Amino acid sequence: MLDIPVDVLDVGVVVTSSLGETVTVKRLYRRCPLEVQGHVFEVDLMELPFHGFDLILGVDWLTEHR
Repeated sequence: MLDIPVDVLDVGVVVTSSLGETVTVKRLYRRCPLEVQGHVFEVDLMELPFHGFDLILGVDWLTEHR
């Protein structure tokens, strides 16, 4: 719906939730707009099937953008 480029990875990324549920993620959404306190950033997002989370930002991204 948002016309965001999607890459399907040849080799998936294995992600484990805090409850021990493991999934392999293969979809990567490139350059998604994310607004935080009035500033718009472009982020690459991976679609996770876990419920209870809207968005998880990694420490690397948070450190880079303060």
